[in-house]
Amino acid sequence: RFTTSELLFSEDGTNLSVNGTTFQTSEIDSIMVVHTVTVTYNGAQATVDLGHAPGVTYTTDGAHVNIVSTNTKDELEFVLQGESTQGSLTYTGSLKCKFYLNGLKLTSNKGAAIGADGGVIDIQCGKRVDLILNDGTENILVDAPNGQQKAALYCKGHVELSGGGSLTVTGKSKHGIATNEYMHLKESSGKILVKGAVSDAMHIGQYFLMNGGSVELSGQKGDGLQVETDSVSISGTNEKVEDTTKVNNGMMFLNGGELRILTTEDCTESIKVSKDLTITGGIIRINSTGDGCKGISVTGNVLINKDNSYPQ
Repeated sequence: RFTTSELLFSEDGTNLSVNGTTFQTSEIDSIMVVHTVTVTYNGAQATVDLGHAPGVTYTTDGAHVNIVSTNTKDELEFVLQGESTQGSLTYTGSLKCKFYLNGLKLTSNKGAAIGADGGVIDIQCGKRVDLILNDGTENILVDAPNGQQKAALYCKGHVELSGGGSLTVTGKSKHGIATNEYMHLKESSGKILVKGAVSDAMHIGQYFLMNGGSVELSGQKGDGLQVETDSVSISGTNEKVEDTTKVNNGMMFLNGGELRILTTEDCTESIKVSKDLTITGGIIRINSTGDGCKGISVTGNVLINKDNSYPQ
């Protein structure tokens, strides 16, 4: 990663120097420019540095930040850092993007008054969203009570999570973490903790894929980890049917890492999957103590594989 001031061409155009390293231009096929937007929280205020990101605008209300991107060509990266007990971030855009959590400690005091769904981080992007926990950082998200937001951390699209840091989430209105489409925890994922939620600790659409990392769920009033089948509405009716265009719809894959769930509420499930659960590795530790609660509830099949032929 470098700034444009560190990208220098020689006078004759035969060489390109990038951050002190020289390349021959004849050997360069392409150069990808990634635009970085930095949001820094500091108490009751937040500052936004757009850099040179095209098509990106923002508004702030104290430490509540609303970013809108009309960019459909250039990849965007967002760095979120700092601390506030009265802040949030809402992002709306139509292109895949990356969010780096760099020691972010954020509590919302407005709930659903912020953005389309509210919460602490609300990502209104239906494409792939890379969520990176910077190595060695501790990140904490707590949303406001009595709101209409879907979760303290919500993404309209699908989330691919990586990075060796930690993320602790508390959902005071509904879920702790929720996605409309799938969530993928990569092998490099750090530690994810949901320490409380009014409803489910994690509520995932389409499918859940865990290849690494550590997930600990506790204090939820609903299910621990619920995976739903993505559906579409039937035209002219209020009915919905399964979206057959979605791969692995309603499924869960555990291939690595460790999943710990403590369930204490009556008639809840620690793991609830609307179709198949496939296990090829990793560790599951469940403690369900409520009356009528279940450790694992699967509508389809539970498959224990001895090979590694699982989605990547």
